[in-house]
Amino acid sequence: MMKNKVKFFTIIVLISCLIICSLQYYLKLKIFKLEIEDYEEKLTEAYYIAKEDFLNEINRNSNRLNEKVRNYFSDQEAFVTIDTTFKYCLIKSRVPYCFPSVQYFKFLKQKSLLDIKNESNNELINKFKQRLSLKYPEQFDIWYDKLLNNKIVIEKDSLIKIGRFTEYLTAVNYEPEVWKAFDEFLRYYERDIARIKSSNKKVYGQMENAVYTLKNQLRSSYRNHFIDVIEEKKNNLIKKETLSRSFESNLLELLSYTIDSLYFDKDLFNTIAEEELLAQWRTNSLNTGAKPYAYCYGYSNRCSGWGCSKIEINNGGSDVVILVKNTHNHRITRHSYIRSGDRYTINLPNGSYIVYFYSGKGWNPSKVIKESPCTVKGGFVSQEHTGKDSKVHLNNNILQYTLYEVVNGNFSMLSSSKDEAFN
Repeated sequence: MMKNKVKFFTIIVLISCLIICSLQYYLKLKIFKLEIEDYEEKLTEAYYIAKEDFLNEINRNSNRLNEKVRNYFSDQEAFVTIDTTFKYCLIKSRVPYCFPSVQYFKFLKQKSLLDIKNESNNELINKFKQRLSLKYPEQFDIWYDKLLNNKIVIEKDSLIKIGRFTEYLTAVNYEPEVWKAFDEFLRYYERDIARIKSSNKKVYGQMENAVYTLKNQLRSSYRNHFIDVIEEKKNNLIKKETLSRSFESNLLELLSYTIDSLYFDKDLFNTIAEEELLAQWRTNSLNTGAKPYAYCYGYSNRCSGWGCSKIEINNGGSDVVILVKNTHNHRITRHSYIRSGDRYTINLPNGSYIVYFYSGKGWNPSKVIKESPCTVKGGFVSQEHTGKDSKVHLNNNILQYTLYEVVNGNFSMLSSSKDEAFN
């Protein structure tokens, strides 16, 4: 019985203590809240005093900063909320308080100054953009868009953090040296493009000159066909090659680009030209005894009196041009055209000579054999062959050659070339 009384008494005491503690807690909490309110009023009063000083200071600054600050300024945005905790007798409560913070003024000033700096940098960037776009109207837009981010216009996230005021803003950086490097690149790129355009234009000129030259070598009945062939294969004659280019800059790093370069396919044109000339001249031939290179080697075929020899040619093969070169001065002293199936005699002074044989089918009078010092024109359009005899010494005697398209001639011809024969 006694134990129950003690237990009951203990419970009553605990409940009483709890009630007393709770009453004390709420009483002290009320007092704490009143103190918080008083603290808020003091902080608010201090804020408005600081606000007046801040705005007066801003008025003394540039109009730009003054305008920015006043545009952004808002008393409501100056308020911050701070959590605090009241604890008594193991009981605690969250007691937040709110007040306008004087740190807002510093935050607002930094934000405005960053905004002004961004505007100033953007103005400088736009001036440079305008200048370069006028200077390089075709190239600027292409490369500006490619290099805009993190190359020539660098935008970075900038954190402004003053006390409890935090905001991420974009900072625009203007780097004069980077823009100068961009100017240098555009100048280099424009010149490179201009060089390629000039070169490409010359390629069309090369083709036009080649066409004009060959057209003048063709008879009127063959010209229209030739022009039609050139027009049909024009895209194949002017071919495109993609060239890789680069511009290295420490500030812009390595800039790579490609340019389309044109070139004239001379091999294809020569093939077309040969086909057209072959069609025109395949049956053309000169008279036996003609001197096609007289303007270089002379017309002479006479030798009178003592000290003369002869070279007799019986031509049973293709048409041939005989070239007789003096081994003493290495000059061609006699030459003659001999048709297939004809005979011809060359008269010349006694001496040492090498006889060359230039043969083929179809005589083209405009074909260039040698450019200088005397331009030799006239040659066969197909089945060309150049040969020679070994060195011979003539002394009042007759040298005879019988030419055949098959073996059984009267001598074995040595291999030679047009370069050797006509020089």
